[in-house]
Amino acid sequence: MSTVILRRRVMRDLTIACLMNQTDAADRVYPTPVVPWRRERPLPAIGVYTLAERAAPLGLGNMGPIQLRQSLDIAIEAVVEHLTDDTQTPEDRLRIDTATPLDQLCAQISCALLPNPTWLAPIEGLEKWATRIELGRVDETERPTAAATITATVNYTCIAEPVITDLFGTMWLDVDVIDPAADPNTTGHPTTPPDGYPGGYPGPDGRVEVRAVVVMPPVVQPITKH
Repeated sequence: MSTVILRRRVMRDLTIACLMNQTDAADRVYPTPVVPWRRERPLPAIGVYTLAERAAPLGLGNMGPIQLRQSLDIAIEAVVEHLTDDTQTPEDRLRIDTATPLDQLCAQISCALLPNPTWLAPIEGLEKWATRIELGRVDETERPTAAATITATVNYTCIAEPVITDLFGTMWLDVDVIDPAADPNTTGHPTTPPDGYPGGYPGPDGRVEVRAVVVMPPVVQPITKH
């Protein structure tokens, strides 16, 4: 059985690659959420992960391959901090601005992804780009933090082509020609409308003039050397 790589993994890996060393977070771009362990890791940092994927069928019935219009939510978590020291008063800590460096990091993420043709190549469109911000309380820690979760909803189509395991062995081809020059069965057919046309005859008349049988050559499996 072949390994199937889901599109959401492709988009996660691609998002991480496009953000690596392109923001103030440098190479601290992780395939996991950052917030739960922000106290133990150097900041700023970015976490990329996916939590929701939806699909709506295109068309009805089974007359063709299953086609799904998919929407994927990519969460891009950005975390910044501002170190404090014992010399700072409560008033000083209240004036610490963590929102501005967070906005700067979010802007860098947007610039690294939205105009980037490499990031846009696997998708058909961007449905949503939403940002939710959480600001840490300055009186709870000596490392005031601010976090933003950008949710990028991207769209793409999945087509599940049928897999046919049978071999195509033989094809029978029957042709009922319509051209009078090729159809010898012209006796008794009208040549005037509405049942015919001048100089010709209606068709098909149900009689086969040309028949061919095509036998496909056997499939030879390549020899794999070990």
